[in-house]
Formats: sequence, C-alpha cells, structure tokens
Amino acid sequence: MSERKVDFLVIGSGIAGLSFALKAADHGKVLIVTKSNEDESNTKYAQGGVAAVVDKSDSFEQHIIDTQIAGDGLCDVNIVENVVREAPERINELISYGTSFDKSDSGFYDLAKEGGHSANRILHYKDITGYEIERSLLQKIHEHPNIEIDVLNKFYGRTAAELHLTIQDIVGLDPLAVETHFKDFLHKHPQLTARQVQFLNLLQAYISQNGGIMIDKLYEAPFTGVHPQSIDGLFTPDDVTDLIHVMKPFVKKQPPEQRIA
Repeated sequence: MSERKVDFLVIGSGIAGLSFALKAADHGKVLIVTKSNEDESNTKYAQGGVAAVVDKSDSFEQHIIDTQIAGDGLCDVNIVENVVREAPERINELISYGTSFDKSDSGFYDLAKEGGHSANRILHYKDITGYEIERSLLQKIHEHPNIEIDVLNKFYGRTAAELHLTIQDIVGLDPLAVETHFKDFLHKHPQLTARQVQFLNLLQAYISQNGGIMIDKLYEAPFTGVHPQSIDGLFTPDDVTDLIHVMKPFVKKQPPEQRIA
C-alpha cells in the first residue's frame, strides 16, 4: 500500500474544510479527503444566503440584538458577538476567493431581509448561494500547489468502506445517528430495566465517541461496571443476538496483530 505524507489532513469538503485547507496550505502540505464527489457537502445545498453587516445603515449591535432575540436567550452572547463582528471579514474573504453575490442595478449588494433580522443584511447568489460558495472555494483549492483533494474510494488505494472506518476512528460518529439506529431495538424491548438502559446508553456513547466498537470491548470497563458479565449478564441470549445485529454496522475488525490464530 502506498503512503502519502502531508502536514494537514482535512476530512470533508464543505465550507469549513475548504476554508481551513486554504489557510493551512500556507504552512504545509494539505490533503482533503471527502465522500463520493468533492463538491458533495451540506454547503452545496444551502440556498438562502449569509447574514453580515455590510451596509452603513446597519450595525453590529443591532445584528447581535436580533440574534439574541431569535435565539430566545439560549445563545452564548460571546459567540454571537464574535460571529457577528467577524462576518464582514469572512464575506470579504469569500469574495477574494471568487464568490459572487447578487448586486442591484445601483451596483450595491442586493441585501435581503429574512427571519428575525430587523435590517436587510442577507447576501445571496440567486437561490444557490451555497453552490456558489462551494464552486469558488473548490476552484481556489485546485489552483493551490500545496493542496490535494481525493475522494474515499481512491485514497491510498483502499476501499471507501475501509477509509470510512478510519475517518470514524478520528472524528467519531454523530450521536443522533447512532441513537436513531438503536431505536428499533428499543421499540422491540419496551420493558428494559434501569441497568439495561444504562448499558445501552453507555454503548451508544462509546460508539459515538470512538467511531465504532470491537466486540471484545464489551467485556471490559466501562461495560463490566454495569454488570460483571456485561451484555451476557444483562440480556437473554436472544436479546444479545438482536443487539449484536443492531451493532453490526459499528463493529470494528480486530487488528491483525491482535487476532488469535
């Protein structure tokens, strides 16, 4: 298997990953790995636009107030202030990368007013703002000599499934996705005991944080802390079979050097 040595590994090709890659490329070699197609990301499908104070009649203070009101007091005020005050600079950065935003006949940006905003401050490109941002960032990525981008089924000559497991090891899994996957088991077993629920919650948390689990791990801490015999002591043999089946997409293969001949 060939190896590729880089200074920065970026997982994902949305606005966050591509923006980071462009900055990191000034300090070393960057490799971006992504799924299926390089432009396949949530960024591509974002439509409405980007909110920023770019008009003289608007103010950071008002944008912050609007955001706090829309957030019903749940927003972290420090984060809100940082995001709002940095927004114009980030917009200029996107424009410098080649992103286009619609302008009116007068030559000024055609700012829209949406949601909880009290002023026109939404920059947009037609109704495909995310697509335009993704397009411009990818163009800059391809122009940069320090950046490579590759899709899963090409990376290191490995299969997409094998690399996906590697990425899970690094970043973990979405807890909500893991929880959703276990719902059928919970519906099938509505009369779970408190310790069984504790075990399942622990199992889902472990899978989310570690990107999966090896079956042998079930018989170690922290699972044996719920019951000394772990899964076998908490569930019937049939229930264990059902649970292992549910876990199957998340089960990691044991490394070759650890396998018993």
